Amino acid sequence: MRPIPDLLFPHTLTPLQDALDRPSRQMAQLTAQIEELFSTVEALRHEVLASNVGLERASRELDAMRQQSPQQEQSLREARAELERTCTARRRLGSRGSDSVHAFRGGAFDAQRDCRTVESEGMISKLALC
Repeated sequence: MRPIPDLLFPHTLTPLQDALDRPSRQMAQLTAQIEELFSTVEALRHEVLASNVGLERASRELDAMRQQSPQQEQSLREARAELERTCTARRRLGSRGSDSVHAFRGGAFDAQRDCRTVESEGMISKLALC
C-alpha cells in the first residue's frame, strides 16, 4: 500500500510536527530575548561611562571654582578696604571745598562700583556652585 500524501491530510501530522517544532521556536525566541538583553546592557554600559565622564568634568569644574573662591574673597576684601579708605578720606576732607569733595566723591563712587562688581561676581560664582 502506498503512503497517503501529507498534503491531503495535514491535520494528522500537525500535532506531531508542532511538538517537534516547539523546541526550535522556543530556542529562537530565547535567542532573540538574549540578544535584546545584551543590546540593552551595552547601551546602559555606554550611558554609565558617559555619565562618569560628565561627573568627572563637573568635579574638576567644582574644584576650580573652589580654588577661585578664596581669590575672589581676597579681591572683595581689598575692594572693601579701598572703599573704607576712600570714605575715611572723604570724611577728613569735610568741607574743604567743593572741587576736592567732588574729586573724592568720584573716587568713592568708583570704589563702590568696583566693590559691587566684585560682590556680584562672588554671588554669581556662589549661585553657580548650587
